[in-house]
Amino acid sequence: MRRWWRWIRWLGWLLLGVAAVAVSVLVVVRAWIADVTVADLTAAHANPDAIEAAKDAFDRWTGWANIIALPAGAAGLIILAVEKLIRSFGTFGDGDRLAAELAASVLNTTSAELVYRQARNPAPIVVRWSASGRPAAGHDAVLGDGTRGGGSPLILDGDALEVVDHFRALPHRQLAVLGGPGAGKSVLTLLLTQGLLQKPEDGGRVPVVMALSGWRPGESLTSFLERELVELYPKVLDNSRRTARWLIEHRRIMPVLDGLDELPPGSRAEAVRQIDEYGLLGNHLVVTSRGLEYEEAVNAGGVLLTTAAVVEIGPVAPDVAISYLSYPELRRPLWEPVFDRLRTDPDAPIAQVLSSPLMIALARSAYRRDPHRPAELLTFDRRQPLARRLFDVFVSAAYDERKSARARRHLSTLAYHLYETGTRDWHWWQVKVDLLARHPRTTRVATIATGLLLLTAGAALAGQLANGVGCAIEAGLVGLVLPAFVLATPWRFARIGLGQSAVSAASGLAAGFLLHDWRVALIGAAISGGATFAVHRTVNRVGPDRARSFRPATDMSDPAIGWAYSLTGALSQVGVGLVALLLQTSVAVSPAAFVMVAVYGGAGVLANGGWQRLLFRLTHLRLAATGRLPLRLSGFLDDAYRRRAVLRRAGPVYQFRHALLQDHLALVEAAEHTRAVMKAGDKEATKRLTSLLTRLERTDDVIALLRQRFSGGDRYVAWQLADLLIQRGDVEQGLDVLREVAADRRKSARHDRRRLARLLVEHGRIDELRRRSDKESAEALLRHLVDVDDLDGAIKLVRASGRSDSGLVDRLVEAGRFEDVRALAERGDLHGVTAYLDHLVRRRRFAAAEALIAALPLGQDRAARQFDELLLEHQHFARALRRARAAYREDEAHAATWLARVLAAQGRVEAAITVLRKAPGDQAANELIFLLLDAGRAGEALALAIERPGMPSGPIVERLVEQLHPDDAEAFLRARAATGRRHGIGQLVTFLLARGRLDAAAEAVGDEDPFAREAVANKLAENGRVDEAIALMRQAKGEGAERDLIATLARAGREDELNSRADAGEPAAVAWRVDRLAGNGQLDRAVELLRAGAAKGDLGADWAIASLLARHGRLDEATALIRRRADAGDSDAQGWLDAAERGDLFP
Repeated sequence: MRRWWRWIRWLGWLLLGVAAVAVSVLVVVRAWIADVTVADLTAAHANPDAIEAAKDAFDRWTGWANIIALPAGAAGLIILAVEKLIRSFGTFGDGDRLAAELAASVLNTTSAELVYRQARNPAPIVVRWSASGRPAAGHDAVLGDGTRGGGSPLILDGDALEVVDHFRALPHRQLAVLGGPGAGKSVLTLLLTQGLLQKPEDGGRVPVVMALSGWRPGESLTSFLERELVELYPKVLDNSRRTARWLIEHRRIMPVLDGLDELPPGSRAEAVRQIDEYGLLGNHLVVTSRGLEYEEAVNAGGVLLTTAAVVEIGPVAPDVAISYLSYPELRRPLWEPVFDRLRTDPDAPIAQVLSSPLMIALARSAYRRDPHRPAELLTFDRRQPLARRLFDVFVSAAYDERKSARARRHLSTLAYHLYETGTRDWHWWQVKVDLLARHPRTTRVATIATGLLLLTAGAALAGQLANGVGCAIEAGLVGLVLPAFVLATPWRFARIGLGQSAVSAASGLAAGFLLHDWRVALIGAAISGGATFAVHRTVNRVGPDRARSFRPATDMSDPAIGWAYSLTGALSQVGVGLVALLLQTSVAVSPAAFVMVAVYGGAGVLANGGWQRLLFRLTHLRLAATGRLPLRLSGFLDDAYRRRAVLRRAGPVYQFRHALLQDHLALVEAAEHTRAVMKAGDKEATKRLTSLLTRLERTDDVIALLRQRFSGGDRYVAWQLADLLIQRGDVEQGLDVLREVAADRRKSARHDRRRLARLLVEHGRIDELRRRSDKESAEALLRHLVDVDDLDGAIKLVRASGRSDSGLVDRLVEAGRFEDVRALAERGDLHGVTAYLDHLVRRRRFAAAEALIAALPLGQDRAARQFDELLLEHQHFARALRRARAAYREDEAHAATWLARVLAAQGRVEAAITVLRKAPGDQAANELIFLLLDAGRAGEALALAIERPGMPSGPIVERLVEQLHPDDAEAFLRARAATGRRHGIGQLVTFLLARGRLDAAAEAVGDEDPFAREAVANKLAENGRVDEAIALMRQAKGEGAERDLIATLARAGREDELNSRADAGEPAAVAWRVDRLAGNGQLDRAVELLRAGAAKGDLGADWAIASLLARHGRLDEATALIRRRADAGDSDAQGWLDAAERGDLFP
């Protein structure tokens, strides 16, 4: 039946096409002939009868055009309208047949994919899986009815061959498969899908594998499923989302969602929530993810898959790997040395690499023929270089020896492009014009200028053919200006078609200018611009969401949509030409009108997607000329997929066989490109190259590059260079580097001296450490002496240098050497004073303690406070009370609150309250409220708090709210908020949210407390009121308003606006983009983005770069950056460096 509907729809479009041809060909062409004829007949020798005959001929042809076009067009419109109406309100006659067709198509696709992945050649790699230790539902929720609650953890295990039986044994038919990169998650789900389809159950649901990477932020799961079904199986579903919706609503499919970890980090928690809701509705499902990313998403959102079994794939056993690598048999002898190592040394790098199905499969493909021999893998002593060698050999072995280098270069270019765009899917329209250009800015300008020049030349040529030089200049200017206008259109306007509509309207005006007719200009502009805007709105409404990408205004998010835009633009411009013809009062129509239709039709195509295609073709030619891409790109991609098994197809797009292979090729290409850019004179490229080579573990190359930078005067690479030299075994060279920088007079050189001292201790150079006279060496030597229990040597060193530390004092106390502690205390050592006072109080030697305090050269007040606290801690109440009363009588600062604490500790609460009532100040009032609450006198506490609503501290307010009636608590909080204090408003909002009064909280929130504002916005978004949440953040002003708005937009998935704001340079939006890039593994791109801000004068960019690098484990680079600021006298930078050495950067 669907085939008949398809034929009917095609018939309708055919009739409309006939009508269009009748108008465009018969009218336009015959009118042009009549125009030429009339021009000849109006000469001096013309015959009036011939003129009349020409007019009759024109009218006759116009009549025939109407006779053909009107019925054909009307019939076509009626057929399409009726077909649409019937299909909209009709029902599916045979849902079982539809499901059967879908199952057959999915089975064919899945079986072909398994063959492509060599999963059954001759048998699959048998991976084992077991219940995961990560956050997951318990035994009763997964295998029971969920009524017992809590319960024992799920115990479940098996292997790939048993996955179908185990899955069908799950009551809810819900499974989450976790595993590391290349662990075999996708293949396991493909085997499950194939097994379920090969032995279907009656009424069983059709499993459909879908890549979650295509799930757009803000899109519902069901909407994503509908779209994916149509994209993956358009013929079966007849390109109908309604058909897909019917399959989902009637539970005829089971989504197999592959790659939760491929989603942006900020979207994963919401994805888990929606998948869980989908499962709770009784739907069957399977989802795969890397283990860590799944755990982070569950913890971030506080939601796990309630009724799904969560299993994790384990490493492949050596005997399984040996069995798989033994085919083909002719190559088995070459593998025997590797097999021996796998059997005897399970911790060897080769055993670790060959513990995942991906690497095992790549290894067999890589070494299936000469000249590559697998024994070379045994020469590697680290896992990463071995894995990278395996990737390189796999790519080389996929092609003939004479083609492999060129093919690798092409694949590396593709991988680098995907790395730059942050995606796994190859789309031509995402290729940047400056891809792999040594001088990006020059390349961008040259490419765009070339495109504009070609367009201008073509338009000018058409104008010359039409009406001489004037028309040529005008047409050329239009061809130059219109695409440039669209290129500069802000994205937020381009998305709704304003840019393209303006282009169409401008073309209409230009048409009138060429014809010298203002009616043509005005009416043409209105019709052309209005039609383009209407179709743009329609296409955007049904087309794919562009929210996920960082695309410029002219990019087409889908080829079909791109062609729809182009066709729309062209037809609108052709319509302008037809209107021009109809508005002419004379039968003689200028030839410029016809040529103009072509010129502006072309301009419409360029303005609506053709311009982007032109730029891509120019970029493709540049890359092909330099050998980075093949000239026949589509043929190369198809060959890499069908014959080489390097790429794969995911619906209509190409992807690399595995993300690890793409990342490897991209990283290698990034390093080579960065080296070329560095040689071209980019100084910043040196730093990027160092980072890239470090990630590739090319230690010798990194050392050579760092030596070059160090010799050139960059002292801030010393740590990294020294560490690499020492790791390579060149200890003396590494220490020499640090000795050189430690002798500098820079302010941050003290950190170099500290680093050198620490390394001298690690490598047993204690004599050199003793000879050094700097403070940092003395500190390191003291710690070393304490660590080796040489306390006498440590005390001797302290007496000589005058410096002690807490470690020495603690060891002296442990050893009972209190005389040495006393000596340190008498010299004013803070650690010694604290330890010796504690010793004296424990022994009730109060007079000695007071004498020690009185004799101290410095810090007597601090020591006295410590003594008082120790007395109270050890319950020497009488002595503590005597000292507290004496201080109170002397009217010392804070004496009243301390006396009240001592009295309260003795149980004399009334006396303490009396003291505090007499004492002035907020501190005493806060203490009084605490005492009243402890005594159960909440009414008195409330009265005092209401009397001074701006005074109580946060903990006091929390205790009051806990003990008061809700109405009284709200009245108090509103009075406190009325004072305008930020914390008062925040406490009121927190209280209202806790009671479920979201609207009241939204009314109460203001600009004073950004945290309260954010809490309300979050709660609004959680309740589905996303637009209200965003509106609230847009109205906000003051501290953190922009940052909070960006955070709200990110949670709502409004990445179109986020990208627009980031493009405009808004700091919070740029920070969001940086976090997004870093979260997607594109740390270097994130750093480059921040460096661009630093170059524009962003004073905080260095701090942001350092924080980002430090958080991702690149502390040496971060430290080098901050030390430059420290040497310039920045005290905050010195504090940052100190915190980094203590390990306190991110507490």
